[in-house]
Amino acid sequence: MAAVVLVLVLAYNVYQMPVACVLVSAFSATFTSGQVMSCTNWSVGHEVWNNGDDIAEWPAFIIDSANAAGTVQVPCLTPTGEIPSYVPATAIEIVVTTN
Repeated sequence: MAAVVLVLVLAYNVYQMPVACVLVSAFSATFTSGQVMSCTNWSVGHEVWNNGDDIAEWPAFIIDSANAAGTVQVPCLTPTGEIPSYVPATAIEIVVTTN
């Protein structure tokens, strides 16, 4: 199995102070990336955002668990409400520093 290395070079100094962001990669048996990232099951009929289960709202301990196990059990929206679902996921932290 070959390793893939991604090198990100930022050419612009935009930030006045160091900043970190997390890039999450996740999978779910849905039809769109929006359904995956909003943790909305396809059977709901539309993506539901900002209801507390979006991947962008995951706290650090959930992301740490995903990195450790390769999957994490989180609430996902279905037509009958939120149910715990396993979401295969991993993340990398990108840190931008000042000169």
